[in-house]
Amino acid sequence: MNFIEENNIKNSIVILVAPSYSKMTSELDREVFGESFEYLDKYSKSEIDFKKINKLNNKYHVFLSDNDPFINTESAKKYY
Repeated sequence: MNFIEENNIKNSIVILVAPSYSKMTSELDREVFGESFEYLDKYSKSEIDFKKINKLNNKYHVFLSDNDPFINTESAKKYY
C-alpha cells in the first residue's frame, strides 16, 4: 500500500495477502523477517493515505488466515 501511494500506481485490482499494519514490528518480527526487517519496519511505522489509495484503485481483495500467529484478522481490519 505504501509503494502504491508513493509511486501513484493505478491498478484495477489490488490483492493483499496477510497485509501488515502499523506498529506490527517487534523483536519476534525481527527474528522472522531477518534482513528484510529494516525495510518492513520503515513501512510499518508510516501511515497509509487510504483516500489517495482509493482514488488510484478500483477493487481490493484481502486474504487473511484466522490462525495466523503474526497478522490476525482484528489487526488487519483497517484495510476493510
